Amino acid sequence: SRAEISSSPRIAAQSSRALPEFKDDSIHPQCCLYFSPSEWSSRYSLNFFTCAITSFTVVDGKYATFRISLKTGPNEWELNKRFSDFDALRNALSSYSFPALPSLPPKTFWGRDLSSDFLTSRLALLNQFLSELLQLRDSQDMSICEYATTRKFLDLDRTLQDHDSVSASKHEMSDSSDYEAKMH
Repeated sequence: SRAEISSSPRIAAQSSRALPEFKDDSIHPQCCLYFSPSEWSSRYSLNFFTCAITSFTVVDGKYATFRISLKTGPNEWELNKRFSDFDALRNALSSYSFPALPSLPPKTFWGRDLSSDFLTSRLALLNQFLSELLQLRDSQDMSICEYATTRKFLDLDRTLQDHDSVSASKHEMSDSSDYEAKMH
């Protein structure tokens, strides 16, 4: 199973609004392989990740957001997404050659149900949707996680870029004369 990343890091990662338009939906060159939380090991490298929807929050009594906890290599982060974000992700991916996308939980049509029982049930169904989605492969055997749309939704590229810049700065500082020169 595999997964993909988010475009504008802070906006897409923290937004509770609909997803931004995905103009660059090229295949990502580095594949991130998805493992379910039960299969996850902290020893996995940055090429692997896991995620789960861990909680929900009702915002101003108007709508709910679902917290997605993600891990890749040593990195951990969380995103808040509304149901409409999941719906926009599924709609964006429906134009590609996946055999069958998993179904989302049903929408509410007569007002919003923000009861704890309803949102707990929806959280479980969204977890099932996300797990099934991240295991899909297209007709050319490419993981759905390699698509920019999925990567943007989960904000995977920002995390890899953050790790790369930290690694680069550690590498730059590894020479003590360089370090001393930069400190003065």
